[in-house]
Amino acid sequence: MSLPLPTIASRVMTFCPVSFPRTIAKLQGLLNNQNATASVITQLLVTDPLLCAGVLGQANALKPCLSAAHAISSLGLEAVQGILRATEPVPEDRRQLLSTWCDEANATGLMVRILVRYLRGRRRIFALQNLDDESLHLLGLLHNLGHAVAIVSFPEQYRVATAAHTLSSEPFRQQVKDALGLAPGDLGYMLCRQWRLPEMISLTNRFVNHPYEIEDSEAATAAAVVHVSRTLVRALGLVAGHDRHLDPIEDQALGLLNLRSGECEALMVQFLDAWDDQEDYEPGGGAL
Repeated sequence: MSLPLPTIASRVMTFCPVSFPRTIAKLQGLLNNQNATASVITQLLVTDPLLCAGVLGQANALKPCLSAAHAISSLGLEAVQGILRATEPVPEDRRQLLSTWCDEANATGLMVRILVRYLRGRRRIFALQNLDDESLHLLGLLHNLGHAVAIVSFPEQYRVATAAHTLSSEPFRQQVKDALGLAPGDLGYMLCRQWRLPEMISLTNRFVNHPYEIEDSEAATAAAVVHVSRTLVRALGLVAGHDRHLDPIEDQALGLLNLRSGECEALMVQFLDAWDDQEDYEPGGGAL
């Protein structure tokens, strides 16, 4: 039986960032090191979706911000340390699940950058001109926050959804909705609003599977970019948790981007080369 909405909302309201012990230790070491640059701290932060979302949300509450580097600069290192002190280690029995979720998030962030670069080079896309590579990465990195909330805060409902998913051909998000009462997209949207994340990220969380339903054209384009990017990395096996269902790319999303389905294979090849070349990223945020 699904949970009442007030129960779900109360858990989301009290949800704090969690991270892997190794990531917490490394970031704490950098923050305590007077020789560590803000650039190095940012590079680590943008591999950890929940920690990054916590920092970005606090900065965005002060001033609109879609950059981890700007968020750190705006808040100051002491405030970042405060967020880190409030961060709990991921429960051991959920680390593997959250590790795969982190991988999907980071892979989507990388694919978003590749896709937008491809579209800009062919003058197919005129929205998102004010977003640099880091901001584009955040759109992909933070697109699926509700899945992490389900893993961490609703483990029993997540187990029920997983069991149902093995017997069903429906998308995993439908099993989560049946077991919990909210789909991951709505759960992520609720967290985004609670953490005061940028509207573009909030809308992407809610509408990533149907971006054409967003009325704002800029936000719709952002969600369409993430929709295509997410689908492509999932087709390569980078999936979150027990969500093995592969949704097709929506034709309307391709239309928003002036992209043809036949072009996706080349994008996937570019992604695999870039993914293999990453030196600083530890899969799952250093879960092992």
